[in-house]
Amino acid sequence: MRSIILLVAGTALFVAPVWGHKTGADPEYTGAPGENNCTYCHVGTAVNGGSGGVKVELVGATAYTPGVRHTLRVTVTESGVTRWGFQLSARLKGTSNKAGTFNVADPVNTRLDTGQNGLEYVTHTEAGTQAGTASPASWTVEWTAPPSGAGPAVFYVAGNAANRDGASTSDKIYTSSTEIEASDGTPVDTKSYVLPQVAIGGEVGNWWTTLYFTNTGTSTASFTVDFYNDNGTPMTVPVEGGATSSLPVFISAGATYKTVLTSTGALSQGWASVRMPSSVKGFGVFSLSVNGNAAQEAVVPLSEDSAQSYSMIWDDAGFDTSMAVANPGDTAVAVNLTVRLASGTQIGTGTIILGPKEKRAFVARTQLNLPAMLGASGSMDVSVQSGKLSLLGLRFGPLAFTSIPPAER
Repeated sequence: MRSIILLVAGTALFVAPVWGHKTGADPEYTGAPGENNCTYCHVGTAVNGGSGGVKVELVGATAYTPGVRHTLRVTVTESGVTRWGFQLSARLKGTSNKAGTFNVADPVNTRLDTGQNGLEYVTHTEAGTQAGTASPASWTVEWTAPPSGAGPAVFYVAGNAANRDGASTSDKIYTSSTEIEASDGTPVDTKSYVLPQVAIGGEVGNWWTTLYFTNTGTSTASFTVDFYNDNGTPMTVPVEGGATSSLPVFISAGATYKTVLTSTGALSQGWASVRMPSSVKGFGVFSLSVNGNAAQEAVVPLSEDSAQSYSMIWDDAGFDTSMAVANPGDTAVAVNLTVRLASGTQIGTGTIILGPKEKRAFVARTQLNLPAMLGASGSMDVSVQSGKLSLLGLRFGPLAFTSIPPAER
């Protein structure tokens, strides 16, 4: 059971007088048919009685595509306010049935809950109250649309613009509903990609990872970059304005987006996945500065997450070949490696077991226990018999490093 705290005005949308949750509202307070709204607790001000408002928008589209994941943005406005809250739910028009499913795109600022009515509700976290933030306040949510033939979806949202005076009076509560029609059902052309290695921070040298995307299409593109630790759990990365494990990206037509992931703390490693429209192109850049020296950089392409077999050239003649092998799938895989010299002579094999969404980074000759690679060069086959596989090679020399692009077989 959630802990209940004494009322602190403005930290949440509240469920009962003088009691509330600063970590978000209890379900069923969006003002939808048959539901209360936040004036159930925040008394003294009529709902929608202020000068601000609350709205929910479908980002980058005017209609939903059945079965496709979309990005929603909730925004609350009110002058002179610096703490915020919201709750959002979706229903099929004219019914009490839920419309599609929600996914938490920003777990730092939002969370998902289920009401006794079986409907899903997205609300803010404690960090998501955005204390000190002036109007407007906004949150990003992912929503997977219902299947074809479901009809219009109606989004019900309540917003709290709090005055932070320590009382449950005079906070401004707003509600609204937004109806979104289904499109003609033509699927959005999207592809899933993987960046098999993400590195930030480090005590000896300082790593940072930069992501670049450009939208070559004619309409705004929206998608999410999901980050994972090496063990497959969500990886929290520093971004502008905070930290997240699921980064929403919005790019206008013809525009370019850039985000830099950097830290002065201990080395943190993981990988990233992204499903984005085919009109969007992108890549990553690894940067490394050792002992304050000028940074060395390597460009890293995104790889499609559906591959099962690669061939990669290696060169340990004065260099060290490192590899990052990621499993973007939801089931464990056995990764098989076969190593050959430049002459084609096979010198060793190995197998690595990766759990769901797990990644392994290593120096190739050390991981495979192949001292014959030292001072030599050749090629390596890396494959799985089932499931998915993503691969990246990096070659380190005494002063610099570069990426090794593997080729799909």
